[in-house]
Formats: sequence, C-alpha cells, structure tokens
Amino acid sequence: MNEITRIHLAKVPYNIELGAKKQLTQYLEALKSQDHDSDMLFDIEVRMTELLTDRSVKTDGTITLEDVESIKTQLGEPAVFSENDDTPSAINPSTTKRLYRNPSTGAIGGVISGFAEYFGLSITLLRFAFILSLFVSAGTSLLLYVVLWIVMPPAKTAANILQLRGQLVTAETMRELAEKEGPIDTKRTDTAKKVAFYMLSGIFLFFGIIILVTAIVTVFGVSIMKPDDLPINQIYVLLVLGAVSAALLTSILLTLSYAAARQIFTRKMTIVIIVSSALLLIMSFALASTGAFFTNERAQLVERSITKNNYVLPENIQSIKAIDVDAENLNVNYEVSDKETGAVLRYSKLDSKPDVSAKITDGVLSLRSEPSESDQIMTPYLTIIGPALTSVDVDSSLTYKPTTQKTLQVTVSDNLIIEEGAITTLTGSVQGEAAQLYTDSATIKALDLQVKPYASLSFGDINALTLDVPQRCYGVDSVTLSVQSIKESTITVNKKVVSLEDASSECLSVASFEDIVEEEY
Repeated sequence: MNEITRIHLAKVPYNIELGAKKQLTQYLEALKSQDHDSDMLFDIEVRMTELLTDRSVKTDGTITLEDVESIKTQLGEPAVFSENDDTPSAINPSTTKRLYRNPSTGAIGGVISGFAEYFGLSITLLRFAFILSLFVSAGTSLLLYVVLWIVMPPAKTAANILQLRGQLVTAETMRELAEKEGPIDTKRTDTAKKVAFYMLSGIFLFFGIIILVTAIVTVFGVSIMKPDDLPINQIYVLLVLGAVSAALLTSILLTLSYAAARQIFTRKMTIVIIVSSALLLIMSFALASTGAFFTNERAQLVERSITKNNYVLPENIQSIKAIDVDAENLNVNYEVSDKETGAVLRYSKLDSKPDVSAKITDGVLSLRSEPSESDQIMTPYLTIIGPALTSVDVDSSLTYKPTTQKTLQVTVSDNLIIEEGAITTLTGSVQGEAAQLYTDSATIKALDLQVKPYASLSFGDINALTLDVPQRCYGVDSVTLSVQSIKESTITVNKKVVSLEDASSECLSVASFEDIVEEEY
C-alpha cells in the first residue's frame, strides 16, 4: 500500500501518495524556475484543483500518481511558460465553458461583463439593455442582478477567464493571457463582494422595514380589537401569522448584521436569506389575504346585523319649522316631504341600541343622544321625514334634503350637508372648529355666511356669494372655499367686492372655482 502524506494546492489541503507528491513537487519547482510571478503560479495551482475536482478528488481527497500525470498532460510541460520555447502544450487541453462574474472588467460586480464574455456579446449593449429593464420591471431586475452577483462565482484566475470565454485552458494559454491582460485584480473582486453585500442588505432592509411595520400595525390592530370585531380564533390566527413573519424578518436582519460585523457573506448565509425571504413573502401574503378575508367576513357579519326600527316622533311633528341636532355618535338624515312624516332608526345589533331623545318646543325639534359606553361597530342612522325647515342648528352631523324653498337659516358647529333640492337664499354662520358646510349637489342662488377659521365650505351651483371672514387669523388655519359653478365672476368678502382670482387672503383660501357661468339659471 502506498504511503500517504499531505500537500496544499492554492491553499486547499489534500492527501497525496509519496510518489505522486515527488512528481508534483518537481513539476511545481520547474514552473517556478520559469521566473513567473506568484499570481501566475497561484492561478496554475487553482487550475490544478479544478482538474482534480473533475477527477472526483476534492478537499482532503487523495491524489494519486495517475492524477498527477493527468494534470501534467492537460497543463503541458513547464517549458511552455517560456516565451521562446517551442515545446508543444497539452495533449488533451480542457475546453469546458463555465459562467463566471468578471469583476476585473465589470462596472459594478461583473455580472453583465460575465454574460457578455460567456455569450460573446457587446458589453455596452448588455448594459444598455439592463438599464432599460430597470424601468420596464419597476426595479425588479436590480434585485435579480444582486442575487446573480452573489450566486455567480467570480473569475479570480486566468483559468477562470479562459473557461468563461470557452478557450483552451493550458499552461501556454494561461501564460499568453497573463502577458496580454496582466494579473487578475483580486482586490477589486473583494470590493465587488462588499458592494454586493451592502446593496442586497439595503434592499432587504428597505422591504423588511415595510413588512415589519405592516406586521406590527396588523398585530397591534388585531390585539386591540373587541371580541365583537373578530372571533377570538381568527384573532389568534392573525397574531400567529404576524409573529411568524416578524420572526422570519428577524432572522434575515440578524444574518445581515452578523455578515456585516464579520465582513463575510457565505453561501450558507445566502441560502438562509433567500429561504427566509421566500417564506417571509409567503407569510406576508398569507397575513394580508387572511386579514382581508376576515375583514370581509366581519363586514358581512355587520351587514347582516343591521336592523331598522320605526322611531316614534312627537305627535306634532307637522308643526316644526326648525331642528336642533346635538347627538353624539349619531348621523341624522332629514328628508323634506309635504305628504308624510315618520322616522327610522338604523343600527347594528352588535352594538347596544342607541338612546335617542326627541322633543318639540316652540316649533323646534331637538334631537339628543347619549354617547356610547364602548366603541361602536357602526354609527347609527336616524332618518326623519317631515316638513320643510326654515332654520337648522347643527352641533353634530346632519344631512338635509330639501325640495324647493325660499330661505334657510343655518348655524353649523360641526357638519351640515345639503343634498339636492333648490334654495333661493341661504344665510347663517359656520362657526365651530373644523366645521363643514357642503352643498355640492344642491342649487342655491345666494349665500350670505359668517365664517370662523378652520371651517370648510364646498358649494355646487350658486349665483352670488357673500362671506364675512376674520381679518386676522394669527397663525390658525384659514377658511377653505371650493365652488363648482358660479354665475358672477366676483364675490363679496367682508363687504368688499373682489374677483375670484383675488379672493384668497390670510384667512380665506380659495381651493377651486371650476366654472364661471355667464347665462342665467
């Protein structure tokens, strides 16, 4: 049995028979005698490890005399490294074509340069095509580039460059390549690795933060839900999905942090990140789709829980001329009718029945409601059908639907919407903080309003507009005005007639005048 010893080729350890080591050492010494630099000799040793791998001799494998003879046959005699030697090169040179990155000629990581060398294409055209793909793929091709950057091995040796180009890998061709293009820039290769790592880290951190924030918001939102919002088992499902997503993201971030601290990025780390990322995408999709399903199911449950009950109004409802609404957590709709009266209360049975009181005093219908002790699934609606009103006082929310009437006096402290119908003159005040008056779908000929800061006004078809706004706002938000269609090209602000273009001031912001109508209504 042949005696075994140890040897290192390109820093890779092997077992080797004594006779094989003697011949291989003589071969290496002969190569050194050709006075080539250490980079060239290292490239040759790297090529030897590749040839051994082709013969199924891997790290810590045993090199036999037959393996050494095969290496010498494929690389050729040492004399071929001499410029003036006519000794023939290898008898059976290797022509295996392999894909590598080529950082030594690449602009960033050598991925495009490697493909250009491998397929024999113009590197300039490939770079131009890649830039176009960034716009077409909405940036997805950049992520693909970074993944290829990590997965594709770099061309570190002359043998790698020759394999990339599909050329013969012999001692002679390696010598010619070294003389023509010089040694491979390994420092640039290391720099490319670091840049690839930082780019990939940045991409994963960016998407990771988005996913983490989404998961936190989802889990937090689920955790504060009432039992009536979702069944407890559905809440547990969302919490588990959110926790798993957060754990996967944490593993990615920890791997990246460890790699950054050690300044290494191995294939195992790449596999961990890719697998964790794939699972994270699956879990995030599951979290989003499951949340959407549960939310839709809840919405259907709420829809099925809605009930409508007749609300008993005071007997003299036909006599009212005004309404005063101060009903927290209640939307009131008032529809004008000369033929009938009545009221319907609409709410969810998942909530407690709203406590609404109504009374008539001197022709004024007053509506009040007690605030709910807990959060409501839906805001209740009270729809009233009654005679036309001449005055509206709103401290909460009211939608008024007139037919045709001459005047309407309003006092708005919260939110008043006038839908459809026609009113000749609308007067009053919009004085509450963040009060809103919307008449977009109604036709009103003339408006005369006193308005406080923070208010928002939005009108539909009008003829004339008179506003009384504060002269100074002292840093508070101004009144916002929007008009769809107006007959006159001027409005009156604080008793001064101004053009629409000049209407904006410190306390009045004209958002839009969509149309100036010249003809009569």
